[in-house]
Amino acid sequence: MYGKQRIWFYIIIGLMVIGVLTQIASLLLPIIIIGGVLLLYKFPPSSFKNSKGGIGAIFRKNKGPIQMNKAKTKRANPFYVIKGNKKDSEDDPPTYH
Repeated sequence: MYGKQRIWFYIIIGLMVIGVLTQIASLLLPIIIIGGVLLLYKFPPSSFKNSKGGIGAIFRKNKGPIQMNKAKTKRANPFYVIKGNKKDSEDDPPTYH
């Protein structure tokens, strides 16, 4: 009977080791992911660090120099009010669309 108890003891110990390893792996995975994100945030890759204008400059289609002081020209508004034939009365409340 001593041999049977020894086999069951090793089976139980083996299952306990498997359970502990799976628990450690399930706790370790989020820690590794969060650590990787924080590491990339603290030490960004050189392609992000050396670009002019930050991260947005990488995704820009035009790779030419950034023109921040470009003169803004005012466009003519294509919408205008057409005067109608109806008389404006002060008593009527304004109509809303």
